[in-house]
Amino acid sequence: MSPKNLLVDGESLALEAVERYLSLQERQSATAVAPELVDFVKRISAELPPSHNHGKHPCHPFNVPADVQPLDASFNPSGEPFKAVTRDLSLLGIGLVYTRAVDAKYLQVTIRTTVGSKSLIVEVTGCRSLGTFYDIGATFVTD
Repeated sequence: MSPKNLLVDGESLALEAVERYLSLQERQSATAVAPELVDFVKRISAELPPSHNHGKHPCHPFNVPADVQPLDASFNPSGEPFKAVTRDLSLLGIGLVYTRAVDAKYLQVTIRTTVGSKSLIVEVTGCRSLGTFYDIGATFVTD
């Protein structure tokens, strides 16, 4: 192998290592939710009524970390992003639990799983205190 090939291969390996590192950092960042919040959501999911009630569309427990970005009325970022935990999911909406009340009307919720990630725009329909945490009900925004 020529020195030129070694350099190209070396750069290739270095780039791959950096990409793997960034990918790992992104995955760790997406799941960096306080363990007590995750435990709380799992415990209350069966005890409380759904975060968003749509009658004929039942809510199902769905507890995974989520990256959340508050949005303004034009769907532009309007505050600091935060980590929350999903509580429930239906055909029309999603419930989240977070450490603070949310005053944004819209949120971009990104959920990452082993099969990929999905970003959803939701309209906040309610935010209620659960003691230490807040239950956020939201409906999916469609165009």
